[in-house]
Amino acid sequence: MKLKKLILKIFIIGIVGVIGFAFYILQTQTFSKDEVFLEILAPEKVEAGDQINFIVKIENKGTTRLDDAFLTFLYPENSIVEGNEFLRETINLDSLYPGEEKSFKFAARIFGKENDFKEAKAILRYKPKNLNSEFESSTSHLLQIERVPINLSINMPSVIEPPAKIKLNIDYLSNIDLPLEDVTIFLEYPSGFEFLSSEPSSIEINQWDIPKLEDSEGDRIIVEGNISGDIGEEKEFKAKIGIWRNGQFVVLKEAVKKIVLEKVDLIISQTVNGQENYIAEPGELLHYVIKFKNIGEKDLSNLFMVVNLDTQTLDLSTLKVINGKYNSKDNFILYDNSSSPLFSLLKSGEEGDVEFFVNVKDISDLKPANDVTISNSVFISKTREELHTKIRSKPIFTANFAYEDEVFGNTGPNPPQVQKDTTYTLTWNIKNKINSLKDVRITATLPEIVSVNTDKVFPEEEKQNFVLDEKERKISFTIEEISPNEEKSIAFQVKVLPQKEEDLSNLTILKDIRLSAFDEWIQDNIEYKFEDLTIPIQNNNSGGQNNNNN
Repeated sequence: MKLKKLILKIFIIGIVGVIGFAFYILQTQTFSKDEVFLEILAPEKVEAGDQINFIVKIENKGTTRLDDAFLTFLYPENSIVEGNEFLRETINLDSLYPGEEKSFKFAARIFGKENDFKEAKAILRYKPKNLNSEFESSTSHLLQIERVPINLSINMPSVIEPPAKIKLNIDYLSNIDLPLEDVTIFLEYPSGFEFLSSEPSSIEINQWDIPKLEDSEGDRIIVEGNISGDIGEEKEFKAKIGIWRNGQFVVLKEAVKKIVLEKVDLIISQTVNGQENYIAEPGELLHYVIKFKNIGEKDLSNLFMVVNLDTQTLDLSTLKVINGKYNSKDNFILYDNSSSPLFSLLKSGEEGDVEFFVNVKDISDLKPANDVTISNSVFISKTREELHTKIRSKPIFTANFAYEDEVFGNTGPNPPQVQKDTTYTLTWNIKNKINSLKDVRITATLPEIVSVNTDKVFPEEEKQNFVLDEKERKISFTIEEISPNEEKSIAFQVKVLPQKEEDLSNLTILKDIRLSAFDEWIQDNIEYKFEDLTIPIQNNNSGGQNNNNN
């Protein structure tokens, strides 16, 4: 009986041991990849040429140590990575302990066409402790190129009478903030075009190589050739600009120009405020003169002209038409023989013009966009022309002061008193509606009774961009770049110490306030001056602002 009990005990102990051993083996031989967290942090939308930081985060959320861990990062296609032409980087992590987190940064400049999607990928390979099998976890991040800061255009007449010798211009300009190397421009010709020459000369008849293209640098390629075809036929010219990466041509921008082959009797041109290439300003009054000339051999009779107006950029409530009829429903001006006898009969070689006045929309009414242009189309007989006028940016700027605020906290009597210190918080805000701006700079002069505390600047990261010139008594705030519909603000503290009663009659905090910048669309500097910022003592108020552009 005792022997049976002993055997039973041994059996039970054996069963428990087997179960325990099996449980141990099961614990050490099972692993789930869900215990490994892997992600890539990066923007979803970028501009071509932007320097993008990809942050790869890894976390071992399990209870098992991960050995022989290697992280491989695959950069997006056609990226430029300093010191890495293979677009692939591998890091030996050794081991990842339970609960351990690690982060790694990978930097690259992204290139491609507008609306292209680019993918970055991270792959983590590892062996869980006590397992011989290698596991792999991976993740990816998709980003979109929403803008390519390169201007590329083909300029030539819209209507050409065949056969003809023609000249076309390819204009290009880079606004990418680094030099582009190994740049090439290709031009695709339509059937019926015979290449004659180009300036500068081409590698092939349709290829121009540019060894290096700097930021804000551009040029013009002039191509001459013969065009032939049937009347009514449409021809398309297509230009591409890009860079070479590992033997592959990466397209950055494309431009298309379509022309129609027609019998040409008339040419159309315009001046705006007396200039052929006028740059307009938001809110400005424009004087348009549309010129037309009979270049054919025959006299032309019973003509009329239609001018379709750009409703996106022009304030048509201000339109004043001279000797024409305005159709407010369809937004066009009609000129006929009641406007000028030249529309009844325009002899060979004879020319004439029509005119109208209209305001550009105020900056607050323009839609946020890059490269804003007034585009009016003009028709006379079979001739049609698109006439364009660029619009410069006009940033909306406000300067305001406050005594009661939560940024710094101010002290002293309010309103100020003679021989007593009072501090105020000043805020500058700039909103850019149209065109990309670079090297933006706001400056102001401090009156003798005003001083600024350069330690009191918000946000903190803008301190380096806020400068006081004590000798000139000037303050300045610089912004590297502002895109359309983007805002920037800075707050800082000033101290006011009136010396005499006369100082209180017109207490000016800032004077000679100016904003300057480089407008990338018009390729020129812009500057605006604003009214002085004053404290109206009689109102005993705690704040105020100034936002008038001069």
